[in-house]
Amino acid sequence: MIKTALIAAALTACALPLLAQADDYIEPGEWQQTIHITTATGKTLPPKTSKSCVSPEDASHMRKALAKNQGQGCKVTQYDRDDNVVTWQVVCTTNGHSEASGKITRKSPTAYSMEMDSSFTVAGRTSKTHITGEAKRLGECP
Repeated sequence: MIKTALIAAALTACALPLLAQADDYIEPGEWQQTIHITTATGKTLPPKTSKSCVSPEDASHMRKALAKNQGQGCKVTQYDRDDNVVTWQVVCTTNGHSEASGKITRKSPTAYSMEMDSSFTVAGRTSKTHITGEAKRLGECP
């Protein structure tokens, strides 16, 4: 159960570069994100690092980028941007039910930090996680 929830949390967090994209919010290119997951029991897992490529189109068209996730059983139910801070909420119904809400704070067009709370229900059991992370642009996409 917890393994499924952690995989879902990691997948949600890996999608965060798409949520951070809005016009000039971040630059396109290859991004590296490191996340820190704390389970509902207070256990802190080893940091997870991933890379993703943000296309120029995705970087300049936030709504199109978010629509890509909707095809995977997820829907953005709330999205607000106030200067360098983006708050959001996503609900997913694939492989159970999950909800995530969070805040992304842009430090520059090439770096941001994030905080997210998630809950995942699979086979009638709910698990919650708290995730923090940071991301930086590495350069052009390979």
